[in-house]
Amino acid sequence: MAPGRSEFSKTVIVGNSGSGKSWLAERLAEGLGTATIDLDSIHWVPGGYNARRDPDLAKSMVRNQASKDCRIIEGVYGWLAHEALPSATAFIWLDLPEAECIENIRGRGASPGSRGLPSGPSDWVSETHQVMHSDHDDHLVALEAPS
Repeated sequence: MAPGRSEFSKTVIVGNSGSGKSWLAERLAEGLGTATIDLDSIHWVPGGYNARRDPDLAKSMVRNQASKDCRIIEGVYGWLAHEALPSATAFIWLDLPEAECIENIRGRGASPGSRGLPSGPSDWVSETHQVMHSDHDDHLVALEAPS
């Protein structure tokens, strides 16, 4: 039996840069008739990728978005995605090989400073890949906790 719409109404997608999070989030949101929330827009102060938002404010903003009836939250920031997990109906972890993520980034024409890439694609993908995997157990614990 195919999953129902309500099973994906509050989806959290995490994955490395170039793993396809935004692409998948947009397709899910289109099918559900809802919005996507890119954690880059919460993590960074508007106007570029130069200044990080205060962590407590960013967490509060994620919890606010997570409280909505239907939304798709996606990003590389496990510490922010963790804030949305208690109310999530689905959690998708995209774990592609680093080389494939780097090729995807190059294919979309991203350059340092764009789409949250403060350094070159190889450095950024490797760095976020390591951080994501250190967050993995924390995500699983949050998903298994009663809400």
